[in-house]
Amino acid sequence: AARVLATVGQDALRRLPDVDDGSCPCPALGSEAVAAAHDAFGRRTDLDVRTACIEPGRYSRWMTREGAGVGDVPPPLEIAEVVRGFYLRNLVDFRYAKAMGYGDWLVECGAPSHPHDMLVYDHAANFMDDELAEAGDGDDGQERGFYIDEDNLFINGRRLAARYDYTLLKLKMAWNSPWTPESHLSFQPQFREAASTLALCAQRVGVPQELMRQVVAFFHRDWWLDARKECWNEDCQMRALYSSLTKRSILRSNPNGGGRRASGRAAKKGASPPTVLCKGCETVAFCNNKTCRKDIWQDGHKRYCGSCPFRLPRKAERIFCDYVDGLDDAVTNENGSGGPLDTDDEQESVASEGEGEDDNVSWESVDSADFEEELGPASKTDAIYSFFEK
Repeated sequence: AARVLATVGQDALRRLPDVDDGSCPCPALGSEAVAAAHDAFGRRTDLDVRTACIEPGRYSRWMTREGAGVGDVPPPLEIAEVVRGFYLRNLVDFRYAKAMGYGDWLVECGAPSHPHDMLVYDHAANFMDDELAEAGDGDDGQERGFYIDEDNLFINGRRLAARYDYTLLKLKMAWNSPWTPESHLSFQPQFREAASTLALCAQRVGVPQELMRQVVAFFHRDWWLDARKECWNEDCQMRALYSSLTKRSILRSNPNGGGRRASGRAAKKGASPPTVLCKGCETVAFCNNKTCRKDIWQDGHKRYCGSCPFRLPRKAERIFCDYVDGLDDAVTNENGSGGPLDTDDEQESVASEGEGEDDNVSWESVDSADFEEELGPASKTDAIYSFFEK
């Protein structure tokens, strides 16, 4: 069944025409394919996308495989590629795909997610806009929408965008955390091979495993190339998609040599050029040429570069995440205050961890009692919205 689904999806992606106005030429086909892939590989049949879209740890939990069952395995690579292709080409209508966005499918099917995937930052590919979600004002004057938060309140517009961006912030923080045995599978193959080799050598000479783990924790992801850092230029994304689909089509038609010939032709045309990361955010990647860099910059990255959640997490983000995590405990307090920033001593200890970092952003200086006063004793949605608006 997985092979049939992959074949149908690959052929559809290769044959469906491109559209320039952003409309979906065949919404039922792409949406039904996404829904079928979820039925085949999803872990929950009672998925409530109204709350799953803004669940803070939905991406970061994959880093440690938290919540994964013993038999849970990620979907085949070709299935994940087909689903991503449908979202990339705007061939998915939320109304026909169980209201699932790209991130919902990744999380529920246990597919790998990482902060260098361009699509996870695309709001249009991850949740419905206000018009599609039928947001508006009800007869009672209350705001309506499709998505709801922990307090069962409807959220939409910029508040919804802020809640989703917070899930990306948590992903970035987990991604930049030191290596642990639980996060081992999230690292690139070269990193994992180096860690495994070191573990075997340590075992042979009698080095304690705990010491070996501390040594590997000093390894950095950027020491090895990562093929997941693909160019964010839409043209490059499309070329990479069609190249992979063509290669898989040749392999299906001639499994005894088509792959070698396809690889040979790709080598003659030139393999994918190495990408470089934007120096402002170290998230967005582009081909090492002026064209891709200019296109990405003009497509909107100029506005977002260096801002949260694109930039590397700094002191402000770490303090804020601790504050939001503490809001759950604050509910039990009579006055609604609480969290990790109740006392000046605690705030100073947290702020001291980030000394020496870039303090050019206004929020970088928020490490005192004014932090909680600035956000006020509020719900998660209010606090997150206030932070991202500033």
